[in-house]
Amino acid sequence: MGKCPYCQKSAGIFKKLHKECEVKYNNGKELIKKKSNSFFDKSEIVEIEELEKIADESFIPYDEFEDIMESTFTDNLLNFLDDGTLDDKEEDSLGEYMEHFKLTQEQLNENDSLSKMIRASILRKLLNGEQSTSRMKIEGNLPFKFQKSEELIWLFQNVELFEQRIKTTYKGGSDGVSIRIAKGIYYRTSSFRGHPVKTTNIVPIANGMVAITNKHIYFSSGIKNFRINYNKIITLEPYSDGIGITKDGVTAKPQVFKNVDGWFCYNFIKNISE
Repeated sequence: MGKCPYCQKSAGIFKKLHKECEVKYNNGKELIKKKSNSFFDKSEIVEIEELEKIADESFIPYDEFEDIMESTFTDNLLNFLDDGTLDDKEEDSLGEYMEHFKLTQEQLNENDSLSKMIRASILRKLLNGEQSTSRMKIEGNLPFKFQKSEELIWLFQNVELFEQRIKTTYKGGSDGVSIRIAKGIYYRTSSFRGHPVKTTNIVPIANGMVAITNKHIYFSSGIKNFRINYNKIITLEPYSDGIGITKDGVTAKPQVFKNVDGWFCYNFIKNISE
């Protein structure tokens, strides 16, 4: 006989769970989600203890309970960002939710939610004409040498750098007569007539960190280090998990930075350089 995964009691012969326990578990998750969401429309303000009691009575483990509370924060953040901005009132409500339900920065940053909220706040201030300032606390030394009056805005770690490479191959044929000069060896008298075929590939170059400042984007790794002035960028291509940049210059190669917030980088660089 197996144990019910919810109440941990015997499920009976040939059974894996109690159906009533499963229903209670699913209903409990929906109720916690509904009540935590009500914080944002102020239809009902519940205390954390009430939600914890529902979780306990519904056989919901505490780590799953935390996930529900975090997902409510994230869902509302994304809903606020549907129009592309996060206003003061929306940011305040997210901060109040975090404080009311005692969510930590570490919890909310497991899926980058809190950092995304802060980056949205940075963009709002930039669009409002306010001076860009850092809201990051950096521990340790950074490998970048910033210029005078240059302000670090955001730092991304574990960033993959890709660059465009063009490979040339030749395709074609030759005309003429083959003359056999020894067993298995032939000498063709005509010259090769072909044409070059160029193929473009994006290849990985290095893994490192990216610093976004009020003047440049920096990249640092064990094998490649550089900075790009925003005014030298001629194309920007945002991706869901990165950004593509082409800087001015005849020999400049398009570069892609993966594992950065493409939405933030695109909007910050575009607006601060205008």
